[in-house]
Amino acid sequence: MPRDFPAEEQALRAELGSVRWQAVYGLRQLEEDWARHLLDIGQDEDLAKAMRKKAKTAIDLAAAEQAARHLAEAEQWQWEIGSYATGSGEGLRSMGEVRTLQVARAWLAAALSRADERQSEAQSTLARSLMTEVESDSNGMGKPYAALIRELRRWLDE
Repeated sequence: MPRDFPAEEQALRAELGSVRWQAVYGLRQLEEDWARHLLDIGQDEDLAKAMRKKAKTAIDLAAAEQAARHLAEAEQWQWEIGSYATGSGEGLRSMGEVRTLQVARAWLAAALSRADERQSEAQSTLARSLMTEVESDSNGMGKPYAALIRELRRWLDE
């Protein structure tokens, strides 16, 4: 039976006022799952690398736009999750998740900038902004993505 993402989202949002931390964790995962579903990316696939692969193929623009919005939502929820961290390990793990989502979004933004002239400048700017944010992570959480970012920068500059 296929997932009913809108119904799941509605149920989780209804819980924000009573069990916020549980709802936030649920919404964060739901948004990523939704983006993966839209672009047919398996749960076992590395998100950033899978988005790179999708971006470099003929991508469905409407699905990519929706997926990008869901990844942005997942990122916002992940930032909140990071605010719950009680130790440096938890905080670093959460920031690593933020950086993964940002790199994935940057690849989608780059794909959209190349595929849709109307969005080219805005999406290219977004991709570059996300790359800069990941690269400038003061805790080094962007380092695992250095090669993907270099490749993305070259791809945008073509």
